[in-house]
Amino acid sequence: MARSRKPADDDTTRERLLWQGVQHFAEHGYRGTSLREVTAAAGANLASIKYYFGDKAAFYQECFRFIWSHNPSPIDNLDLAAIRTRQDWLAAVNRMTHEIAALVLDDHRNVRWLTAMMSREMVAPTPALGLIMGEFIMPRLQRFEALLTMGLPAKASAEMRHLWGFCGLGQLMMFALAR
Repeated sequence: MARSRKPADDDTTRERLLWQGVQHFAEHGYRGTSLREVTAAAGANLASIKYYFGDKAAFYQECFRFIWSHNPSPIDNLDLAAIRTRQDWLAAVNRMTHEIAALVLDDHRNVRWLTAMMSREMVAPTPALGLIMGEFIMPRLQRFEALLTMGLPAKASAEMRHLWGFCGLGQLMMFALAR
């Protein structure tokens, strides 16, 4: 089990491991990533993975949490309670669309790495897929569906809202992968 208290200078080692882990997992996937290569690139020893994270699987999951925390999500910052009129809804959708487009079009390494890690996970799932769906995808999909519900006709079924949500997020993912 990873230790919970570390001296301050150890935090930089932990962060270097996470940055290198994200980069290696994005480039090589879970199965293709060597912890020896990650630790060497981070200037740490192999035992540091066990010290900070426990094992490769826990390290991989923490890399997802880490890179996700470095990628802002416009849907997280959306105040759904403030949307009261159709005009408010249109403005919120417009603002969110612009923020997402800016993130996707920005060629920042964090966005590329997160996209690559998620894509690899979808193609070759690991036990981390449950974490990714539970902590990252589903909460945002539910918020996106709630936003869509405000603008869709009242007769739109829950299944239709769900499909619209997946369709929108899927298109963003495909665009990010295709560029």
